[in-house]
Amino acid sequence: MTEIFSKITEIINNRQSAVIATVVACSGSTPGKIGFKMLVTAGGSTVGTVGGGAVENAVIKKCLELIKTSGSELLKYNLVRDLGMQCGGQMEIFIESISSKNKLYIFGAGHIGAALARLVENLDFDTYIIDDRKNIFDGWITKKLKLVNEDYHEFISKRDFDDSTYIVSVTRSHAADLDIIRLCIHQKFAYFGVIGSRRKAEEMKKVLINGSEATEEQFNKIDIPLGLDIGAIGPHEIAISIASGLIKMKNQ
Repeated sequence: MTEIFSKITEIINNRQSAVIATVVACSGSTPGKIGFKMLVTAGGSTVGTVGGGAVENAVIKKCLELIKTSGSELLKYNLVRDLGMQCGGQMEIFIESISSKNKLYIFGAGHIGAALARLVENLDFDTYIIDDRKNIFDGWITKKLKLVNEDYHEFISKRDFDDSTYIVSVTRSHAADLDIIRLCIHQKFAYFGVIGSRRKAEEMKKVLINGSEATEEQFNKIDIPLGLDIGAIGPHEIAISIASGLIKMKNQ
């Protein structure tokens, strides 16, 4: 167990990614017992065990898939039916990603969101771009960005927010941006920026404060208009100003 935690520290210090798998339930005859742990790195190497054999191979495969998307998942196996093992028992294994990267949630995959995603693709962010429109990601080719075709409410409800979370809202409508503010303003974050003019900011502030949905102090933590003031014109220049603001905040 000490070896696993030492490896986790090494991964975080080296800004790498991995997944930790833990046996959380078992019944009948099983090769792994509750509390067994295994760490799977992005390169496929492992430390520890969840029992070996076919179940361990299946878990490693799932862990490598999770490294690409982050998050967590509960795996349930009937060892005979699902894996052809002779043990005859059942196991539940919880897998959870470990990453030292800052999380970046970009809401809106329109012209600005798409341009921003391309700019940050090779920066030190674990980047998700979220949009609920059908076919919005058709034609996108990327190995590093996580493309999420999902309702904003659903995505936010399933995600963890902390002091390394960066939020950018560049959706297609004033109403959608306001909804994202409502959903995220009470979360922890390192940075929260919303597209729009100063007039739009004042209108949103008035709606939220008058509706007792946020305090002035909370709203003032949002960067709106977002990005550095470089006199940007057009989606690509606006995306550059936003990316520059993100880098400045991250490196501070």
